[in-house]
Amino acid sequence: MGCWRPGLGAILGGRVAFVLGNLGYFAENNTAVWRIGQGGLGYYGALGGGLLALGMWCWWGKRPLTPYLDFWAIPLILLHAAGWGACYLEGCAYGRATWQAWYTAALPDAFGVWEVRYPVQVWGVGLCLLVGGMFWWRKRRPSGWESLAAVNLIHSALTFWRGDPMPLWGDYRADMVLGLGAGLLFILLAHRLPPTAEVTSQITGG
Repeated sequence: MGCWRPGLGAILGGRVAFVLGNLGYFAENNTAVWRIGQGGLGYYGALGGGLLALGMWCWWGKRPLTPYLDFWAIPLILLHAAGWGACYLEGCAYGRATWQAWYTAALPDAFGVWEVRYPVQVWGVGLCLLVGGMFWWRKRRPSGWESLAAVNLIHSALTFWRGDPMPLWGDYRADMVLGLGAGLLFILLAHRLPPTAEVTSQITGG
């Protein structure tokens, strides 16, 4: 399918978003902008960059976009679950410090500071797997738009318990607003562009 194209778009878009969100640091460390191997990708930049690259590839080759997204409907959910799991291991997207309870755990933040926190990353993994399981058992194949709506609404909902720094838009975290907006947009697209009856062999062989 030539899936390196949306992958490259996601990496570039994610890096641009991360740099723009941390301009203070990168203004003093210009050479660090290109050190992608050291980490630092913005989720919504990666999402936009990947979709833009995939859309341009489909437009250039006169291919329909929706079947390609439908083909990746379940993998998209699993990739997001893996992303939350990676954040758990690395300490990114960490939860706010709180009190000891059955639903909290002693976890580090991105700086290695251990406190009792909301285990947001674990919740992210669980919710993605739950939604993926629900989609898997549906009689109708889920669409890629539905998967994108689900993972973005999960992102938005979990911001209520996250403790990592994030720019505020008014009184709300930017990622909460972006996640909610993206989720509602993808719900609309899922309604207007229903899933294809089947994913053709052209996709796997193209």
